[in-house]
Amino acid sequence: MKIAITAEGRDPNSALASVFGRCSFFLIADTETLAFRPHVNPGLGASEGSGLLAARFVVDRGVEVVIAPKVGPLARSVLASGGLRIYVPRESGTASEALTAFIHDERA
Repeated sequence: MKIAITAEGRDPNSALASVFGRCSFFLIADTETLAFRPHVNPGLGASEGSGLLAARFVVDRGVEVVIAPKVGPLARSVLASGGLRIYVPRESGTASEALTAFIHDERA
């Protein structure tokens, strides 16, 4: 499964970014290999519509789940129309910790 995690940096130990459309990077993780691949958020520098740009980018990458503390209504709509689920982590922390929490919750 491919999962996009909002992050402030390029690696799994980067802090989880709080807002989907304004995160610096998306770390796209593969749950089978636990490999992370960083992608610059195309919506980061947008004066408006950052969530829309970010959502389209993630949908186009074949992601199935987004891990983000906050997702705006327009982005949420685009993600839902693409069949993606949104997982809101209970705590802030790193991208890796958010992925671990998601996997744990899915198995529970």
